[in-house]
Amino acid sequence: MIALTIAVCILTIVVLICVLALVDQYRTLEVVRSELGLNDTPEAIALPEGLPTPPSAAGLPAEFDGHERLIVLILSTMCSTCQTIAKRLRGEVPHGVRLVIEARSHEDAETWLVAARMPADRVIVDEEAKIATALDITVAPSAVVFQDGRAVSAQTIPSFRQLEALLAAPEIVTVPERQAGVA
Repeated sequence: MIALTIAVCILTIVVLICVLALVDQYRTLEVVRSELGLNDTPEAIALPEGLPTPPSAAGLPAEFDGHERLIVLILSTMCSTCQTIAKRLRGEVPHGVRLVIEARSHEDAETWLVAARMPADRVIVDEEAKIATALDITVAPSAVVFQDGRAVSAQTIPSFRQLEALLAAPEIVTVPERQAGVA
């Protein structure tokens, strides 16, 4: 019986050491990601005063103008994060979301859409970034949120997890702009 008690105590100590080592590794990973700027945090994109309103003024289909809430997700064929997000959508565009794919040509977009398993009829191809330019978006992946035909917020989408958070928000979520010197 004493041998069994000693074995249980030793195993308990080993498990405790393993758990503490995992906690330490997790904290170290957070520090490394932060130092390298790999945080999975969306950043606000300032919307200019004269932003085209309604969405059709930016080159989007006129049917988008009547949506109560519309998220325009801008992806690029030259962006690996965009490719990952598109693959995670698994060919389905969520309700209230419209995809805009920045591409140099329709052929480039078609090749990218096949690789991402996204049906071409579910996206808008934005050759030469005309729509993104009209919305004053210079980074992909990004999302512009329209409420009642007016752009109310824009943010980067650094991961699929952040896209899910935006989609799950019951109302328009604006990402606070970062203060100077704060990472």
